[in-house]
Amino acid sequence: MIFPGRKPLLEGISTQAIRLDDLLEEFRNQNFSGYAEFHFSEARGILLLHSGEIITAVFKEGERVLGHERAVEAVRKTCRLEEGKISTYQLPAEMAHMLRGLCNRRPLEEVHVSGKLAVLVQGLQEKGHTGTLDLIFTQRREKGMILLIQGRISGAFLELEPNLTLEGKDALARIYQLVDEPDGTCRTYLSDFSQEIWKARRGAGGAPQSRIYQLLNDPPDRADRAWQALLDDLAGNLDGALCAALVGPDASTLASIPPAGHGMDPASLDRLLRQAAAAASAAGVGTIRECLVAAEAGNLLLCSLAGGRAHLALVLERGKRPPGLRRRLADLDRSAAALLQEASAGDGISRALKK
Repeated sequence: MIFPGRKPLLEGISTQAIRLDDLLEEFRNQNFSGYAEFHFSEARGILLLHSGEIITAVFKEGERVLGHERAVEAVRKTCRLEEGKISTYQLPAEMAHMLRGLCNRRPLEEVHVSGKLAVLVQGLQEKGHTGTLDLIFTQRREKGMILLIQGRISGAFLELEPNLTLEGKDALARIYQLVDEPDGTCRTYLSDFSQEIWKARRGAGGAPQSRIYQLLNDPPDRADRAWQALLDDLAGNLDGALCAALVGPDASTLASIPPAGHGMDPASLDRLLRQAAAAASAAGVGTIRECLVAAEAGNLLLCSLAGGRAHLALVLERGKRPPGLRRRLADLDRSAAALLQEASAGDGISRALKK
């Protein structure tokens, strides 16, 4: 998830199946507000639109980052040169408008009771804050966002799961309910709305320091490769494993074997990750639970890694358990902890886990 409240229109469509200019023309005809993501082997691009008009564009390839018109042209050129994937998402008009000027996203305190969240929101209201308050539940799938304009709550969104979102008063009420639940602790992030950034995004120039820029500047595939190496190393020493996955505390996929979409039914993998997230959360940090999973899977072993900031879901053949598995899991946990420690020193890997 990048922004709550999004509704998918196209997901994972080949760039060979649709021309960028045709897509942009359709956006203009439909007065589309939302964003389009472009994934290539070594590059990524995002176009943010409001009422059919591109108001922010960022393209990143290696260390090169382009903004607005240069970014759009880079996306167009890359679409011609290589095959990639396009995903487009519609956003509520209020959300799309707010995103035009958002910048300076920074973490605040964790909250675990509704009273603490209420105090935080009240403080923003008293300060007349204009921007967003993001809420990432550490042990649940939900993600929320509260929009504020000059201290007034103008909107709220709660993503219950991908493509299912509550809005308005219902979302705000549910957010406060979730925070009071035993597993309702959430991280909070504050973003500011800048008129200068808003104006700058209507013209050509470099990529501003926005949430979209931050997303591209810290691409999740950088973390994926590191986690994938850990999982590959573990799986290389195991016999009889049907599949395995490393998931974040919010059920986001960090790595999987076989990789998603290559040899395993996507619906089966999705069920595995949902079960892994729920069971690992219930098991608690540092414990291992085994249970039988219905249908295609056998024994599902779940293990919390690195203080609960990652979970392993390993499906084994029924009645089989590789020798020395606990030792290998301990090695995996140490490697995961080292990866997170290295990331905290500034290489950016852990930020993908914290979003």
